[in-house]
Amino acid sequence: MQNWTLKPCDDINRMLKLRSDLENIDKASFPMLITLIHRYATADDLLFPEATTLAFFSDFEQKCAMQLDDAHMVAQDIDTGLLTIYIYAKNYQKSIEDTIAYLKLQPRYHVEFKVQEDKEWSVFKEL
Repeated sequence: MQNWTLKPCDDINRMLKLRSDLENIDKASFPMLITLIHRYATADDLLFPEATTLAFFSDFEQKCAMQLDDAHMVAQDIDTGLLTIYIYAKNYQKSIEDTIAYLKLQPRYHVEFKVQEDKEWSVFKEL
């Protein structure tokens, strides 16, 4: 988990992972926030994702989200039935197209996309 930090959460069913190496990024150059949301089936009484879900999204993170041109994955939030990934992008359309191409490899994981302008990175600051 190099360049990542886990943020303490009050809820035992939540894990919030934030990028810790963003100080040298010109945030104004990445004004669009892409939020990917996956509603997962829980694996146990703790309401955490199944191991296969975690494995797929870990692979997605390494092979796609962290490799996007002109975009930065900045956070992953696992919280009671939702796995949410936050990506700031210059060209959100291309980033979404690249993401969809990877997600097609495993179509059983449905992902919703939300795009919003966030020039000040306020969503990230509030996480």
